[in-house]
Amino acid sequence: MRSKFLLFLLLAIQSQTISFAIQHELTDTEGKTIHAELVYLKGENLYLIREDGKHFTVPIDRFSNESQEIIRTWQEKRSRLGPLITNGEKLRVSVSYNKEIEESESITLFNPSVQILNQDIQQSYQEVKGTLIFIGKRLDTPSFRQVLNRQEFTLDLPRKSSEKWEGDPFQIHNNSDNDPYGYSVDGYILILQNYEGEIIYEHASKAEWTRLSEKALSLEEFYDYDKTLSKKMEPVIY
Repeated sequence: MRSKFLLFLLLAIQSQTISFAIQHELTDTEGKTIHAELVYLKGENLYLIREDGKHFTVPIDRFSNESQEIIRTWQEKRSRLGPLITNGEKLRVSVSYNKEIEESESITLFNPSVQILNQDIQQSYQEVKGTLIFIGKRLDTPSFRQVLNRQEFTLDLPRKSSEKWEGDPFQIHNNSDNDPYGYSVDGYILILQNYEGEIIYEHASKAEWTRLSEKALSLEEFYDYDKTLSKKMEPVIY
């Protein structure tokens, strides 16, 4: 029965591969809710993948007006921006942060940049969002790490083309007699997301920071964390 379709989607429990793509919350005309990845809209039929990995084709008039608006807005964005990049396999990415030491030798200036080569010979990708996070080591407490700088950028990646983002310079105070609480840059984490917010690429300069994308995006600037960035540390009182 038409009115029972979402109840069926919610109750089916066969084991499937779980999708890690962006999940949208949709509600049917009777108020029942599911979470699913939207794949494409053909005419008035929506092809979706439920959060447990099962595939369905559903007429959109089975959804509430609010959910139909979500679906149509999603479709309009895809039509305007073109293909959605879903992984970074065809991207080649390099990060640099050239540094300049001030005359006082107590301040170091960094100039971050990211170069991305899209090796795909057929597809261009629009609105790829990057987040570059620099992690510092606290010199008076070497076990502490801190987010020294965080910058976001958006690039369009034409096929077979290389694009470069140059960030805003930032500076850090080195350890000195006048500033005993200085920092040194310990490394960085780079995260790339497609225009739906799905993480498609991540790279960390230290092995212990790999696969920390979701966590890294929630790190707060100027707070201290442990070496693995998994625990916020209590401030040291002198």
